[in-house]
Amino acid sequence: MSRTETQKPVEIEIVENPAQSKIKEVKQIVKTIKDPSKTLDMNTPAKFLAEETNRTKAQTRAQENGQFRSSEQDKKKNPNNFDPNGDQFSQQLNMPSRSEYQLPNDIKSGAAVNLNTDAYMYASFYNRVTDLFYIRWSQKLNYLWDRFSDDTKRSLAGQAWSTDVDVFLDAHGKYIKTVINKKSGFTPFDTAAVFGFQDARFFPNPPKDKIEKDGYIHLRYCIVVRVY
Repeated sequence: MSRTETQKPVEIEIVENPAQSKIKEVKQIVKTIKDPSKTLDMNTPAKFLAEETNRTKAQTRAQENGQFRSSEQDKKKNPNNFDPNGDQFSQQLNMPSRSEYQLPNDIKSGAAVNLNTDAYMYASFYNRVTDLFYIRWSQKLNYLWDRFSDDTKRSLAGQAWSTDVDVFLDAHGKYIKTVINKKSGFTPFDTAAVFGFQDARFFPNPPKDKIEKDGYIHLRYCIVVRVY
């Protein structure tokens, strides 16, 4: 988010709780395009989890941040750039790839998010949660940003503000509440994080074996807002 560009995208990082996960180590759940090259050892564990196992010659992260989109996938689905919902060409298909995740700095920027991943049976559910959350969260942030004073914007610049949350869902995926485990230090950013989940209200088809002893499904996230 920029002091001069209020639409500058923000980032989200998903964190699995190691105590509740069947995975031995905490790994980030991501979306990625599938690279057909299988030059790496498929038996070597990857640092990321996704809906499919994928290995690529060189891992890259999209240069743009924002709600995930893959321009490469769009082109394959609709190579003529024709908008099926109208009588004109879709300009959106020409937009660059984006990533809504905070990825390690040792992964170089590239044309798309293309990572080494291991298949995770719950990846599709977590991706649905992220999709439902992200659009509401980013819209709330932009709404708030437009109303901040110039002094407030300057005071926020050059920093990353992280909010750790525990989101409670019932067994059917209905939103119950959000508990903030660690505040960012700037209340409006914490409020936006809670709003994103609260406004979504329902997260369909949750995995039944993610229900914990208290009867709830817990989604634990670190929500990061970077102000440039």
